[in-house]
Amino acid sequence: MATKSGLVTKGAEIETPIDTLKQGDIIVINADEMIPVDGLITEGNALIDQKNLLKEFQSLEKGVGDEVFASTTLLSGKFFVQVDKWGFETKVAKEIKLTIIAVRNYFDGMEIKN
Repeated sequence: MATKSGLVTKGAEIETPIDTLKQGDIIVINADEMIPVDGLITEGNALIDQKNLLKEFQSLEKGVGDEVFASTTLLSGKFFVQVDKWGFETKVAKEIKLTIIAVRNYFDGMEIKN
């Protein structure tokens, strides 16, 4: 996953580490980039590949007001996203955590046989 993002501040795009983003920041996402945050599109339209997260093998057209998620990929276009969640708070991070818990519980429940 990307470690930097284009933060938009006072009309200029500044490359910024993702871990310094705050809720409400606006970042720019360009074609062929993985989306690093969960948020809402504030400007632009794009074709997004969500199969990494939602297992949807069909690309989706998204525009202003639509929600986007970390770990999905922008196939074409360019848009601006208002950051809602990042890092361990994203939808994908929570799903990974639930998977780890389920696997751990499965193995904890197994009886070890000789």
